[in-house]
Amino acid sequence: MRVRTRSRGVTLTCAALIAVTAAAVAGGGVGAQSRSTTQGVSPTEIKVAGIQSTPLSFTEATTGVGALARFARANKTGEIPGKRKIKIVAWADDKVDPATTVQEVRRLVQQEGVFALVPVASTVINDSIPNQSHTPVFGYGMSAAFCSSGDTSYFFGFNGCVTPKDASHTGDNVVEMKAAVYKEGIVRSGQRIKIAIIGTDSAQEKDVVAQFTAAAKANGMTIAYAKAATPAPPNPILDYTPWVQDMLATDPDLIVPVGPARDWTGLGKALNLTGFTGMYIVPGADPQLAKLIGPSYAWTTWAPNESADTNPEIKRMLDDIQAYAPGTNVNLTTSSGWLAADMFVKALQKTGEKLTSEKLQDVASHMTYERKGLIGPTTYPTNYRYTSPSCHAVLKTDGESGSYSVVEPFSCSPKRYAVKPYDEIETP
Repeated sequence: MRVRTRSRGVTLTCAALIAVTAAAVAGGGVGAQSRSTTQGVSPTEIKVAGIQSTPLSFTEATTGVGALARFARANKTGEIPGKRKIKIVAWADDKVDPATTVQEVRRLVQQEGVFALVPVASTVINDSIPNQSHTPVFGYGMSAAFCSSGDTSYFFGFNGCVTPKDASHTGDNVVEMKAAVYKEGIVRSGQRIKIAIIGTDSAQEKDVVAQFTAAAKANGMTIAYAKAATPAPPNPILDYTPWVQDMLATDPDLIVPVGPARDWTGLGKALNLTGFTGMYIVPGADPQLAKLIGPSYAWTTWAPNESADTNPEIKRMLDDIQAYAPGTNVNLTTSSGWLAADMFVKALQKTGEKLTSEKLQDVASHMTYERKGLIGPTTYPTNYRYTSPSCHAVLKTDGESGSYSVVEPFSCSPKRYAVKPYDEIETP
């Protein structure tokens, strides 16, 4: 079977899509005293379970394969202290529903008896049960549960905390986009770039729009449009034309959607019908996605697969996945599973053979996770509060072949900027 590694396993959704309501977690707690802190650990095995949001394309067949590939290498080479094997014993689909997530987390902890939840790719997981039961969680830090004001949380995102509880400052989210706009000749170098930022109508997305607005202003851009405008999932959207027309009326050079993948495709299709000649850049890259959107750009929060020839860390990830499941289309969701599993393996190695959940939490909450040139450095406890540094690459696709080329290579910026509340955003 032919091995395919041209597909993109990179980046992130920008924010949680649906708020976790108090009603959803009422009665959902599991006291730490109700389980042993070595639950799911035997002299030979560590039991874990995965939680995915299938409506967002994070599934057992994608994110799960990435994690299983990394665990397969760890198990084969004896990487885990005590030569233990990691075994994924169960999977859960949260359906992007807070109440379902609580039920599934409770099932995995109480009934399946797992030591940890890995990989987790959920925008609505709540921190109540894992923190109360001392169940470590490793995954894609899209949910607010990955953010904490202290350093006692059991949640660890390989990309840190995407939706901070204190959104008063933000990272350098658009610096690579700015360079790409100039490099692609969309705006003459040195001229002011007009940016349009659009997200879904939710509290989390309003925060993200405000954060991108702050970063854009700090980089000398003109804010032409900045709205949390589209209905949040699961509300259906049949036609994106009204929002596209609203943005184009401001004559932007750069359009950045920060919501879910359905918005990337919906807005992209509508834009292509208008003859827009500026940069439309989405937070994810994948051949199938490219063919849906058409000619466009993508920004990633970890290094693109296209750089594998010059980066051994990317090649190692791709080799792991192809060894486990030959012919796999290594995309965003697949890579996120591998990265979550890899971070968990690193934490286990640092913790040692005498494994308890408390020891693992203490180690992970003071460790730096990095695969040089691929992901990170993600340093805790700093990344409980926000993602730092801000790291991205920018890619380009013609939309037909599904292939991508690198416009701006993966780089990181430690800069942070003050954020005004969403309601105070001013546009021309």
